Amino acid sequence: MSKLYGERDIEALDDAGGYYMRHVMAMTGEGLNCKSAIAAELGHRDMQCDKLLAALQKYEEAFHLMFGQCCSNGIFDAWGKRVNCTTLNEAHELAGKAIKAAAPAAGEGV
Repeated sequence: MSKLYGERDIEALDDAGGYYMRHVMAMTGEGLNCKSAIAAELGHRDMQCDKLLAALQKYEEAFHLMFGQCCSNGIFDAWGKRVNCTTLNEAHELAGKAIKAAAPAAGEGV
């Protein structure tokens, strides 16, 4: 069985947005202190992450289908003005990075 949990940098998690301490405080305040309750919460989070990952993958698929069309014809609004796709391209880049980062976590353990 592959290892599911690795060593995490607690300070880095908190520096990035309070990801560690927020959970310590919530678990303490809510009395979430047995492995079963914590595993149930982690399982619920995994399920949410899988749904978000599936949505990102569907977005990526749609982006690639649309990209070929846009390269050939461009995108114009109702008044014939070219549409700026910078935000769409930035979203595509972020989605791709998120999908790549999630892939090892989804299939290989740590």
